[in-house]
Amino acid sequence: MISEPGDAHKGWLERPKLRPIEVIPIQAQGRRAVFLRDPARIAPQPITLSPGAVAILSLLNGDNDLRDIQAALFRAYGELVEMDKIKGLVEALDQTFYLEGETFGRFLAREKEAFAAAQSRPALLAGQA
Repeated sequence: MISEPGDAHKGWLERPKLRPIEVIPIQAQGRRAVFLRDPARIAPQPITLSPGAVAILSLLNGDNDLRDIQAALFRAYGELVEMDKIKGLVEALDQTFYLEGETFGRFLAREKEAFAAAQSRPALLAGQA
C-alpha cells in the first residue's frame, strides 16, 4: 500500500484515476518523451515522462489496482515492471495534480477559495491573442 505513516488512507492511490489530460509526444534533449498538460489549466505545471510511461497512463482508469497494472504490463510487454516504479509514477502524478483524488480535491478547493477571495483577477489569456 502506498499510504505513509500518519497519512489518511489513500485508497484512490490504490486504484488511481487519471484526470482528463493531454499527452503530447515530444523530443527532449535528443530523446523521445511525452509531455502531459492539463487542458483545464488547473494543474499548475506540465510534466514530461518517458514514452514507456504511456502504457501505465492508459491503465489509470480507477478500476485497476496497482497489481492489475503490473500484471497488464507484463501480459502486454513480457517484462515485469517493478512495483516501486509504478508507485513512484502514481505518486508523482498525484503530487502534480494529474490524478483524481483527495490531493487534487484539496488543491482545487484552495484554488477556488483563493479565486473567490481575490480583490482582482488577472486576465488568463492576456497577450496571447
